[in-house]
Amino acid sequence: MVLCVPALAEAEPPTLRLGIEVHGSFLTNQVDRSLLNVTFGGAVRIGYRADGATWGGYVVFEQNAWLATELARQVVPGVRNFGIGVERIWADGIVRTSLSVGLSTLAFDTELHQKNTTGIFFDLRPAALRWAITDAVAFELTPFHLAVVAPVLDEPTLVNVEYRTTLGFEFGLR
Repeated sequence: MVLCVPALAEAEPPTLRLGIEVHGSFLTNQVDRSLLNVTFGGAVRIGYRADGATWGGYVVFEQNAWLATELARQVVPGVRNFGIGVERIWADGIVRTSLSVGLSTLAFDTELHQKNTTGIFFDLRPAALRWAITDAVAFELTPFHLAVVAPVLDEPTLVNVEYRTTLGFEFGLR
């Protein structure tokens, strides 16, 4: 006996997406703490979004350094953030909206907090502008987005609301 199975349509496999970006923030909610006024760093994002799909998911790891300016100009390690996120590509691929949430870990000892204290991380990007360089590479500019970095939730809390600008590249891999 021969079993006949109808052929299934060949679907494009999901495309692995690798994002590399740098960010900076000169505006925060911490006007009385000069340690947290200037922040900068970089991130790596990896996720799946099928070719032509508008929705995708990803994981992100970022290092967010702080410029200490109270006594001497010195860069401190700040925090390391790890999260998961969801994204939507719209306006014919020109705009990317994303939301990621996860953990924020203090990367150095402060006067009041110990290194490796872990809290929460939140990043909302309402509209990142995208330019396709090739079919597999895009340049991305997020002129203004909100990141909440809260590595210490116990008293005294350490919660930093950052208004960031981000530049990055996204690479589509198979």
